Amino acid sequence: MKEVLNSTFSYTFKYPVWQTVIGFPTNILGIEVRGEGFDEVSYYLFDTDLNELSPLTLNLDDPWWSRLAAISNGNIVLQEYSGEGNPEVKRVEIFNSGKKVAENNEVQFDYIDLTNGSLVFNSRNDDKNQFIFDHHENKFIPGDDDYNQKQAEGLIFPVQYPEGTEYFNDINEFLSLKSIKPCVGAVEYLETERFILISGYERIDKFFKHKLYIFDEEGSLLKEILLEKAGKGLSKDPYFIFNGKLFVIEDKNTISIYAV
Repeated sequence: MKEVLNSTFSYTFKYPVWQTVIGFPTNILGIEVRGEGFDEVSYYLFDTDLNELSPLTLNLDDPWWSRLAAISNGNIVLQEYSGEGNPEVKRVEIFNSGKKVAENNEVQFDYIDLTNGSLVFNSRNDDKNQFIFDHHENKFIPGDDDYNQKQAEGLIFPVQYPEGTEYFNDINEFLSLKSIKPCVGAVEYLETERFILISGYERIDKFFKHKLYIFDEEGSLLKEILLEKAGKGLSKDPYFIFNGKLFVIEDKNTISIYAV
């Protein structure tokens, strides 16, 4: 009997999801959504253990140019950018409980040490000059390069295979056997113990329609999800596995979660 795959959580935002950020401890997911207006920017925290979504209220001077960079031990790191085309970091701001606790115009965020949650920064003028954020004193102090940068455990992204590669051709052949239109540009592939996840693109005029197909281990199609109906290019990380759950950004502005 074919398994029924239903979401355990789903929420539609007012604006498209711009990016997601894995926090520390790694049960926290940060979400940034953006519209087309300068003030159409919002941030959220999602507790993956409790399936609870909470809006972040942050007093930012220029929300349009501020990007969510990191979350660690209750500290929210945003970077304000400036310049057209290839903007550069102008300022780092750190918030806790909705209040700004620190800012710095000389550093930019680098990574989180996932052994203890240390926020590691480097100088904007010299990326070898390292700093960490002291959350007890709410200030930046010199680092010593003795930090551990690694990907969060339980975080799995699909692998993308460009058009023309052997895997691209093999996956397209599999989709054709399932009466699914062959993809163009690239395909993404991710496999779990129970499911096979394949996503691909269909060109419509100058745009790309991006769909995700979820199969069981026997190859039966369980679900088809529209990821983007009119994309301008190949998408980045529209779905991923995090703490044993599949997170899918559906049609740009809905986050749905499935048990995998």
